[in-house]
Amino acid sequence: MKKITIVMLLVMLGGINTLFAQSQGDMYVGTMLGFGMTKHTDKNGSNKTEDKPYFKFELDPGFHYFIADNFRIGAQMGFGFDSHKYDNDRKNTNSSFMLGGVCAYYFEIADKFYFTPELGFYFAHAKNTYKENSHSDESKANGFILQMLPAMLEFRPTDHFGFSASLFAIEVTHMKSKENPDHKSNDFAMELGISPRIGLKYYF
Repeated sequence: MKKITIVMLLVMLGGINTLFAQSQGDMYVGTMLGFGMTKHTDKNGSNKTEDKPYFKFELDPGFHYFIADNFRIGAQMGFGFDSHKYDNDRKNTNSSFMLGGVCAYYFEIADKFYFTPELGFYFAHAKNTYKENSHSDESKANGFILQMLPAMLEFRPTDHFGFSASLFAIEVTHMKSKENPDHKSNDFAMELGISPRIGLKYYF
């Protein structure tokens, strides 16, 4: 009787693990979300100066589908915004939009815990606005972004909800100015544990 009970428990546990695994046909909607604020203060004796806060916001919604066990592809968008106010009514704002595709592979490293390196390629649009008193300057640019997230982790505690975090990111960006087509820029960014990306996913 004890042997039968143990075998039944093992079968049940195995079934639960399969239920939560990322299998072919699984799909989810989710987003990566980030918000930051920076404020600088200088003090020299009794003299104290403060800069106005610098705000940064990022939202990356997307839809993803597992075309094979442990392998997913997805369509991802990204919205970014940052704003910095200065003295003398000066203000600088940057907004960005990107749209593209991503792919990732899932390696199970513990029960319901996965290592999921991800690769994405996006079309990008950026706008910068600088205001000083009643004067305003605006510039726009279009381009492409190659993004690699080689240290993405996901925890899926239930069959419907998952949580992810990326601690390491590499981005290569190429942009061309709309006002001056001869003006092009290339950027390489690598972040390790400085600006982690946190995500929420709903599986259905």
